[in-house]
Order: sequence, then C-alpha cells, then structure tokens
Amino acid sequence: MKKFELELAFSLIKSRRGHRYPNANVILSIIGIAVGILFLVFTISIYDGYVQKLETIIFSVFPQITLQADIIEDEDDTDDTDPFVYVPLQKREQETCEKICKSPAPMILNDKELSTATSLIKGKGFHLGKFDHIASLISNTKGIVKFSPVVFEEGPFFYKTTMSDQFSDKPQKLRVLGVQTYSDNHYVPEINRSIENSQVLQLLNNKQKHSAILSTRLYISLFGAIPDDIKAQKQQLLLRTQTFQNNMNKEKTLLLNVIDVFKLGVHQISENLMITSLDTAQEIFDTKQYASFLGIKLTQPHQAKIIAEKIKKKLKHEDMLVFNWLDVAADMFNNLNLYRNIIMTILAMSILIIGFIIYNTLHIMIIERKRQIGTLVSLGIKKGSIYRIFFIISQIEAISGFLTGSCIGIFAGHYFGKYLNQQLYEFLPIQNEDIVVHGWTLFGFFLFVSCVCLFTAFLSARKAVKIDPVQCLQSE
Repeated sequence: MKKFELELAFSLIKSRRGHRYPNANVILSIIGIAVGILFLVFTISIYDGYVQKLETIIFSVFPQITLQADIIEDEDDTDDTDPFVYVPLQKREQETCEKICKSPAPMILNDKELSTATSLIKGKGFHLGKFDHIASLISNTKGIVKFSPVVFEEGPFFYKTTMSDQFSDKPQKLRVLGVQTYSDNHYVPEINRSIENSQVLQLLNNKQKHSAILSTRLYISLFGAIPDDIKAQKQQLLLRTQTFQNNMNKEKTLLLNVIDVFKLGVHQISENLMITSLDTAQEIFDTKQYASFLGIKLTQPHQAKIIAEKIKKKLKHEDMLVFNWLDVAADMFNNLNLYRNIIMTILAMSILIIGFIIYNTLHIMIIERKRQIGTLVSLGIKKGSIYRIFFIISQIEAISGFLTGSCIGIFAGHYFGKYLNQQLYEFLPIQNEDIVVHGWTLFGFFLFVSCVCLFTAFLSARKAVKIDPVQCLQSE
C-alpha cells in the first residue's frame, strides 16, 4: 500500500463542504455496522454468560471425570433374569453413569452399605490405598489439571444447632460434599465457582475444628435469615449419627462450625447440601479409608469424552469405571450450541443487509466524486490503486463500526445482565454471574464484517475503474 492511496482514501471519506467531518453517508454506514455488531455482541455475550452458569451448577458438585470402583450387583432371589447373561463393561458403565448422574442422591461409600448413608446405587467406593497407584497411571494424561478423592454422600442425621437446646425429634437427610482443599485455587469438583469468597475454603483445613459451608437454603432452614457477617455469628451444628456395628447400635456426635454459605441455583440438590473437607466428610460417615470416587478436573471440560477414553485405556487392568459429565449433559449443551448458532445466523443477516447500505454509500461517493476519480484516472493512476483506495475506505468503516458496536454491546450486556440477575436471583442465585465475551467470537464477528465490507468495496471499485475520464472531466 502506498502512502498516497491512504491519503486519497481519507480525502474521499471527508465531506465535500468541510474537511473536518466525514461524509454523512460514511457516518451512516458506520452507524449501521455498529448497530448490527451491538446486537450480536449484546445477545451472544448474555447467552454465553448463562450457559456458563449452567456449567457452574454442574461443575460445582460433579467432577468433569469420575473414577469409581466397579459396581457390585445386589443379589435378589426374586430376580427372574438369567444370572449367566454377560453384560458388557461399556453397557454397565453407561447404565451406571445414567443412574449416578440422574439420581438426586449420590452413591454410598464402600462395599458395605452404611446405616447413615442412603443411595439409589450400591457399589464400592474409591479405596484411598489405590490413590498413588492410580495417580501414577493417569498423571501424564494431557488435559488433566487436578485429580483428588471426593466424598459425596447423603444420610439421615439428628442435629442440634446453637439456637436449640435438644436434638431434633426426627432425623433429617443431609447431603455432604467432602473435598480436598488446595492453595492453588484448583478444586475437584470446582466448588470455588459457587462460593463468593473462595479464600474461606482454606478454613476447611482446620484439623482442630471441623468446619462446613452450608447452602443458603440449608442455612435458612437451620438458623433462619442469613446475616451479613456469618463468621461473626459463630453458628455451630452438632450432628448425631447412629450406626450398627458388631450387632450393636453405636452413636456418634460431631460438632461443625458454620463458616460460610454458598448459592448453587438448583434447589433439589442444594436444599440440604453442605461442603466440608475430605477428612471431615470421612469422619461424618466413619470411612477413613474410602472416598465416594476419584474426581478429575480438566483444562477443557468439553474434551471430557476424549480424555475419558484415554484414561480407560491406561486403567484397562484396574477394577475401575470411568464416567464423564458429557455422557448425560452432552445433549443439553449440543442443543444450547444449536440455538446459539441460530441466533448468530439471524443476527448476522443484519450485517448482510448493512452491506447493501455500504454499497449504496460507496456508489453515491463515486457519483459525488466523479470528477476527482476521472482526474486520477487521467493522470495514469493504476486500477489496482483505485481498488485499494476503496478497500481502505471499507475497512475504515468496518473497524470504526465494529469497535463502536462492540464497546456499546459489552457495556450494555454487562448492565442488562446485572438487571436480569437481580430479577432471577431467587431462581438462579449463582455468584460471579456476568456476561461472557469470547475473544475468538469477537474476532469472528470482525472477520465477517470485514469480508462483507471488502466485497461491497470490490463491487463499487469495479464501477470506478470503468469510468470514462473524458466524461468525468466534462461533468461538474
């Protein structure tokens, strides 16, 4: 590109009456592009933000990949099925995964059903004695960020709070999510997504005092309204469990300090859910050597199926079942992605319509500047230079309109998203909710606008190079 081409492009953009202001038609084109990009960025950023909220709900409770010991089938004398029929491992994994992921209750801890734990699925837990061995097999798998044992159990408990003097008359089912806490802010599952102050998770490591973070619904049911400063309240929850060991009933009590609350957004799961450290959860269910499963966090959660297959191959000689979250949620997210593409296509049509406006603008510019163009042609300017001049004009319009529309769209989406969050707070109360702006998405929008502008500039430039310089010089 030569310097005079750029100068001529700016000269053609300027108004004929004043050199300080752009041509009105150019301004109209920029506004058209800005409006089209504004609605694209505004809509897609809000849409992607709420899709991320759905991922937050899932990943705050369930790991992206789960390893569990092979399932033990119940012996049922009333079962009429053939006991010698072989069920393939893949089918067993699929059926088990569907039960685990669709069940409102998690699995029990070990091969003996605990009297304090209830579940729709009976099976082995993950024996912590195998952790180092399993970790050595999968640690070099590309895409894994963190893996750690997780306790996720439900059981009936008699409880007493700091607001009551005696234990409850009837046991209440409480769901306990016990996790390993790390200083690098990587958790399995990603509980830090749903906790406003993730630093409070480090308090779960207190070996002297057992601590718990309660869901907002559970906190309200136990203690009433949520105060502004939960730590200052120093609320405590005393749990009493009854187990049956060696033909004798055994009672056990455990005191938990309530250090914070979290909001998940799915009342069916969170209404009786608490988060504790892994050690505390094992203490609650009296299973020091077991966890419910080994959870794995990935760099790219949507690659879970591919990575799960790699892990299966590495664990083919181990008595382990491998599940990934996409086995159940893939259809939902595929449908969401389809709706997103439909929205983008419909909104992108507005950019194509704006392309006709740009073409009309450039055509008017040719008519208005016919004499100047004729002069340039008569002076021997090459056709390639004329094409480049119009390409420069089109890209100036594209860049100006894109930047204006993107900035307004992002700010409008941010404030409109806050308004929606306030309206939906009772139904989808998730922390850190906001719009999501993907850099590659914006880059794709810019390429699309740029290509549309280039095409319209090419059509206009074709007319400009065909102008007869003699007729142009004779025109006023």
